[in-house]
Order: sequence, then structure tokens, then C-alpha cells
Amino acid sequence: MADPDPNAAPAQFTDEQLSARAAEPQDARRVMTQALAEVDKALAPLEIDYGELDLFVQGGYANRTAVNVQSDVDIVVRWLGMPVSAETDDPDGDDARAYRLFRDAVVDALRSRLDRGLRDPRIACRCELSTGHVDVVPCLPYRPATEPGRDDIWLWPDPYYDQAIISWPKLIHTLIETRDRETCGRFRPVVRALKGLRDELSSGEDKVPSFVIESLTFAAGPHAMAAPAVSGRCRAVLAGLRDQLLDDTAARCFTEPSGRSPLFGVADAPSPALDAAQGFVDEVWHRLG
Repeated sequence: MADPDPNAAPAQFTDEQLSARAAEPQDARRVMTQALAEVDKALAPLEIDYGELDLFVQGGYANRTAVNVQSDVDIVVRWLGMPVSAETDDPDGDDARAYRLFRDAVVDALRSRLDRGLRDPRIACRCELSTGHVDVVPCLPYRPATEPGRDDIWLWPDPYYDQAIISWPKLIHTLIETRDRETCGRFRPVVRALKGLRDELSSGEDKVPSFVIESLTFAAGPHAMAAPAVSGRCRAVLAGLRDQLLDDTAARCFTEPSGRSPLFGVADAPSPALDAAQGFVDEVWHRLG
């Protein structure tokens, strides 16, 4: 049998391969529900001291774009009694100190009731449960007085961070739900297909973060979901993104779905996520034919 030619072009991805990767894992809903229930039970005693806590799943499981049940379940836990109402530049201010006390209480509760091997976190508490890895993010609500209706999350992990971390997973979830509905259910399978190809083609530092794939697919617009076949939709997504993404300056204009935050940081700053995305999109483009 002849050895494979190292100079031969990579095999093209077939419609069957893409359709298989686009399918939602059958156990995804059960894994997510069980993980949330276990974390909720472990943290329930904290309500004696902290009052009502808001627990919800964010990321791929929440958005139904997870590609396998080995993916981590990302769970947010917010202390509703301590909302942050304005930006601050004080790493030792009342909000930051309240956050760290709450985070430490969450860590202690998870360590004593779920995972005794839990390491001290920087941002997320990674627990090993019966369903797999779960990342629990303690945070405060962010509800700026100048922007009624915002309901984001806020955390300042330690004084060495230059500023607080603010994100808006509930808004992004709503936007993805809306995009999938307005494209008759064609958006999520494309995200899952591209994540599946990512998992096959790369690993470690070369692996494109899942939220980047979701955001780029969202940026391609609803018109990219017109083709009935997943392969046609993947090609349309990459066709709409590739030129801009491969231009380092133009690529900095990409944002996450809400448009509030750039995906790849400011111009000229190093961006491993951009480097990974460029390599991934270019390879997939050539293997889609």
C-alpha cells in the first residue's frame, strides 16, 4: 500500500460530515439541567447570609450550540442583593470587596459540598461533577443607573486586574435565540458544524474559542443562512467573513453579537484568538470546496 502523499491537498469536507457535526448532542439538555441542579443544591445554604441568588447557564449549553456532552457547562451565580450601579476604577472599593467576599463564600460552599479538590479560582470555579466539568462564575449584577434595562454581570477577580470584568450573557443568549428563530432554525446547526470542525482541526492555543465562532457566524448575518444544506450555509458564512478576518486591521471591527465589545481587542495588540481564527477560517474555506 502506497504511503499518503504529504503534498496532496487536504480532503474536502462532505455534506454528510458537516451534517453530523451540526446535530445537537442528545444528552445536552440533561447534562445542563443536572449540572445546574447540583450547583444550586450546593449553594442553597448561602441564601441564609446572602439572600436570593440567581443561577443560570451561559455559553454553548445555554445557546444550544454545544457540540458534545464533554464540553464544560458554564454556570453563573449572581448575588442579587449587591448590584453594581456605576463603573469604578477602584480595585479595593466596596463593590470589589463585596464581590471577593461572595466569591470566597461560593468557593467554600462548592469545595465542601461538591468538589474537595477545587482549586482557588481567578474567575471561574472548575468543579468535577458526575456530568463532567462545570465552571461556576460568582459575580454581582451590573445595572448602571444611566442605562435602564441592562442586567449584566460584574466581577473584579483581584486588585491586579486593571478594571472590572463586565459581560452580558443573557443579552447574547436572547440575540442568538432570535437569530436562530428568524432563520428557521438554521443558525445553530452552522455554529455547531464549525465548532465540530474546529475540534477536529486544532487544539491547545491554536483552538478558536467557541464564543468567537458563535460571534463570527452571527456577524455573517441572517442572509448567510439561506442555503438549505449546512455545507452551503458554512460556505456563505466564511465567504462573508474571510476577507475582513484575514486583514488584521479590519478584523478588529468584529464584535460579539451585542456589538458592545470587540472580539479581538484593539489594533496592533497581540491577539491569539485572531491568529487562531484566521488560520481556522482559511483552512476550512479551502476544504469546503
